[in-house]
Formats: sequence, structure tokens, C-alpha cells
Amino acid sequence: MTIETGMIVFGVSFFHVFMRAFQQKNVMGNYYKMILPISWLMQAATAAEVLLVVQNGLWVIPWGGTGAGLGAMAAMWLHTEWFGGKDK
Repeated sequence: MTIETGMIVFGVSFFHVFMRAFQQKNVMGNYYKMILPISWLMQAATAAEVLLVVQNGLWVIPWGGTGAGLGAMAAMWLHTEWFGGKDK
């Protein structure tokens, strides 16, 4: 696996988990208009992740895990900034 592949895995995982965390906050806050488009993006990211693991093996886990964790934190922060929340 190359560094370029690792960065792609990082980016796809960041995006996927960002969308999942953002979606969770949408559901909890009853933001119905955002749910369907984000679901489509989540499915595209899921398919990309599966393909990357199949092509590159389990060596992608550290890259994907780091991207996923940072994606979740970024989504929680951004959703709170845009829509408010208990931390505002």
C-alpha cells in the first residue's frame, strides 16, 4: 500500500463518518430535509470503503480509523455551529 492510497482511505473514511455523525445529529434534531441527500452520500462512501479494503487489504485500518475519528469530531462541531446545540 502506498502513502497515496492511505491518504485516499483516510479521506473516504473521514467523509463517511462525517456524514454518519452529521446524519445522527440531523435525526436527533428532526432536520428532515437533510436526511435523504446525506443518506445517498453515506452509501457512496460505504461502497468506496468496501472497494478500498478489498483492493488493499486490512493495512488500510489505521488510515481509515484515524480519518473516521476526525470525521466524527468535525461533524459534531460543524453541526453544532450551524444548527446550535447544547454546547452553544
